[in-house]
Amino acid sequence: MDIEHVLENGNCHQCGVCVGVCPVDAITIEQDVKKGMYPIFHRNLCTDCDLCHIACPGEEFDWNQLQEDTFGEVPTDMELGYYREILSGYTNWDKIRQKGASGGIVSAILIALLEKGEIDGAVVTKMDEEYPLQPKVYIARTAEEILEAQQSKYLPVPVGVILQEIMRTDGRFAVVALPCHIHGIRLAQQKMPRVRKRIALQIGLICGFHPSFTNTTFLTRRAGVKNLDDVAEIRYRDDTWPGGFNVIKKDGSNNMIHPVQEFFWSHALFERERCATCTDAMSEFGDIVCGDEWRDDGVVRDDFKEGWSYIITRTDKGSEIVDRLVSDGVLYVEPTHAGVVKSGMMPTVNLKKKLAFAAIRIRKWLGLAVPNYHNLDPAEKLTLKHYVGAAVILAVPAFFEIRSVQRIFVNFPTKFFRKYMRLLYKCLVDFTRSDELKREAKANRVSHDPEVGIIRDNRKIITEASTS
Repeated sequence: MDIEHVLENGNCHQCGVCVGVCPVDAITIEQDVKKGMYPIFHRNLCTDCDLCHIACPGEEFDWNQLQEDTFGEVPTDMELGYYREILSGYTNWDKIRQKGASGGIVSAILIALLEKGEIDGAVVTKMDEEYPLQPKVYIARTAEEILEAQQSKYLPVPVGVILQEIMRTDGRFAVVALPCHIHGIRLAQQKMPRVRKRIALQIGLICGFHPSFTNTTFLTRRAGVKNLDDVAEIRYRDDTWPGGFNVIKKDGSNNMIHPVQEFFWSHALFERERCATCTDAMSEFGDIVCGDEWRDDGVVRDDFKEGWSYIITRTDKGSEIVDRLVSDGVLYVEPTHAGVVKSGMMPTVNLKKKLAFAAIRIRKWLGLAVPNYHNLDPAEKLTLKHYVGAAVILAVPAFFEIRSVQRIFVNFPTKFFRKYMRLLYKCLVDFTRSDELKREAKANRVSHDPEVGIIRDNRKIITEASTS
């Protein structure tokens, strides 16, 4: 069975897994400025092995069954998924922390595992040097190559394509990926022993709105760079946390939109079609999950600007790695209550756990294709505001992909777009529950002293660390 219908009905994640698992190279991937990175199916080469269909997470997979297959049980926490521990922290390697998007946790884990010989490489993403408006997925085999991939990239990235190289290369690899990529990799691992054996660790990134390529060109022009040929480098999270969008021109000049609050609204303008019906914000199938420590519980840190990250471990492997790297002084962590994450990340979580389900129902009512997650249901009953928010997220991006619309709005003041985001925010946040979560988080707040460490599960976590 081919996957062309997945493309035609709007269910393609653009994750690239179908390309990566095809044993005869019958699927390639091409860039479409509006649509993203789309697979191209070559029927004359296909052997009907069905691996692409089996590994495709876009059209259908049994969510709860995959949870049980991965973790041994279906999670009771429908917002955060199954987890072992919820932590906050950063790497004690200062230079890596300073250059990371939020604490340098992912880079530090990868480098530590690589230096210990536990992995032979890491699948990471950087912006292409030759084509600076495009991503480049590659296997990093040195610390330097890992550091080249630091910072977030807010554009379509077909991480799954790299499975093609992994299938043909001996070794054990870590993968840094978004939820959709990990869905496909987990599905592939069930049927492909080589993928199961060679991928030693999956680090998932927290994901909300994930925009099209047009978002990057829109922001580039909004930053004052009219000619895209002048672009030498794009940095989405440059400078101190939370960072800003920076376009570095070939003449060396910086053209920055700072801070992130001045441009994050654009992600909602250019949301991709399949992302609107994705129900995973927290990388629920990763071994370890990392993302910005957005908080709404009143905690103020002296070093917040240096970067902190949420760290969620979901498997024995993930917990063992984090605990060991804490003991080795690579990471500093402290326990974090689930309510802290849920209150701080409520807009992102509700986008995937409420508005995505509303978007699925709206598309069904319109007679359009939708993904089938089998018996997966929204965390709570959907209300009118969820349907309003979903309708906005489905309609607005189609409008903003029109070039004439982009030209009209590119110089509109930020306050105009903030009003749009306030509308979405009201659809994404349950203010009563948010207050309850904040009270719960404050009641369970963990005190810590960086000089002596903290106690978790009757084990002292060492916080003395290298600063190399």
